[in-house]
Amino acid sequence: MSEFIVRLKGQQDQIVDKFVEQGIFSNKTEVVRAGILELYNKYHNLMNKENELMFKVAQKIDSEKNKSISEKEFLAKYPHLK
Repeated sequence: MSEFIVRLKGQQDQIVDKFVEQGIFSNKTEVVRAGILELYNKYHNLMNKENELMFKVAQKIDSEKNKSISEKEFLAKYPHLK
């Protein structure tokens, strides 16, 4: 587990304080942790959707060439999408 200091000011600080004041989170640390998890879920899901789309496009291209491609072959061909 790592530790670091986050300095918030202005609107960011006010938003965090409101979450704590309204009892949604017990403290500021919980607000930041929840925000990190929310960002991960948002962008992880976007990346998965992008990978699915690229897989479908690759399947279509290969089907037009009269050959099929499995997901395993696709990921071997495009390892950066794993």
